[in-house]
Amino acid sequence: MRLIIAIAAGICLASPAAAATQTWKIDPIFDGAHYPLTCKLAVKSGGMSGVCRPAAAGVKPLPVPASGTYTDKTWDLTYQADLFGRRITVSYKGLAQADGSISGTVDSDGRTGTFTAVR
Repeated sequence: MRLIIAIAAGICLASPAAAATQTWKIDPIFDGAHYPLTCKLAVKSGGMSGVCRPAAAGVKPLPVPASGTYTDKTWDLTYQADLFGRRITVSYKGLAQADGSISGTVDSDGRTGTFTAVR
């Protein structure tokens, strides 16, 4: 469960046209289970950075910093988290959809899931 929370906490995506911080609701799915979170992300000069908090019941909402880059509509976001004293790298890859949402895959420690993000 902590691996999933650590992975879910790092998802943050926004549009390259954004000039200010935006709030995104993220729904990552691993093995059929949803691990919702909320992220605030600022996009500037081809980079993105922000803070995410898990939204799942019973999870202490500690902020997790995340950063990444974008090229046109391709999104790559990476962050590192501590999992039981071990440092893991979590990577997200997503594409902007016609409806304004973002969807893609998340990978961490050999586990892969999917996500969608909406404003």
